Amino acid sequence: MEINGKDKRLNAVLRMADGRQTSVTTGSQLPGTSVTVKSISLSGVTLSDGTTLTF
Repeated sequence: MEINGKDKRLNAVLRMADGRQTSVTTGSQLPGTSVTVKSISLSGVTLSDGTTLTF
């Protein structure tokens, strides 16, 4: 996982279970799911289902 951007305009590049990479911002829906990105910080990505992805 990679997080980049500036101030409150962060985005993240996530590697999905099938090996594909996808770039997301707050509010983005993860491909093939109903889960959305709730927030992105320099420490990780929080999803709408309560999962926090850290690196």
